Amino acid sequence: MSEHRLDKIIIERPRYGSRDKAKKVQGYRKRLDKITQEAQEDGFLQPYLFKPRKTRHLSDNLAPLYRWLRSKVGQPWDDVYSQLCQQLDTKSTIGQHVLEHLWQTVERHVEIRNNQIYAKHKPNYPLTSGQTHPKFYVHPETGIFCIAPRKQKSETQPQDDVVIVNRYQQYRRIDNIWYFVSFRDVKYSPKNTERDLLANRILDPWEARKLYGKPISAYHKRHATKKEIKSLKKQQKC
Repeated sequence: MSEHRLDKIIIERPRYGSRDKAKKVQGYRKRLDKITQEAQEDGFLQPYLFKPRKTRHLSDNLAPLYRWLRSKVGQPWDDVYSQLCQQLDTKSTIGQHVLEHLWQTVERHVEIRNNQIYAKHKPNYPLTSGQTHPKFYVHPETGIFCIAPRKQKSETQPQDDVVIVNRYQQYRRIDNIWYFVSFRDVKYSPKNTERDLLANRILDPWEARKLYGKPISAYHKRHATKKEIKSLKKQQKC
């Protein structure tokens, strides 16, 4: 990598909607193009163009930071952070701004439960990567820099295995056995300690919607009676 700095590549990008005309920013654009060309030679980022717009908002280009972090997955976090600090002037305003983005992307304090990663300050939300916004974390035992898995597809059961009676009552076939399941509303609360009986974990409203299509949580189940099973089979044939 050449001597150009991450803070320039990531942050030194003009605000969209600047009222200055193109002629007034030629010097800035020339310097920006030079930085971009250096980065391209190192395969660090794809070129981007400056186009003045009417509205104004910040346009931090975080793709180079994400690509750089991806390339460091599997290395000790202490080494990764040390390399990053060598690329940044951490005492400058811009360097501090890059670090703010870093801490929004990297979770240093996590715990692993049921093969899922949870940030300690968000114990009810599994840590997952988005399609364009990855999430990284430091393994709590090895200190290795890791990338969080992408969000899993919906866990909703096949429709043939679910018969909805009303909002709070359903018949569900689990491991080929029919159960009558009772539900109750679930609301987000950091103090919530009630586990969902079927998912065997604490659900927030968003997770509950993924599982059941509405913010409810299972709290009781019993085996369906022979009469109920006979009725369910008739409904499925219809």
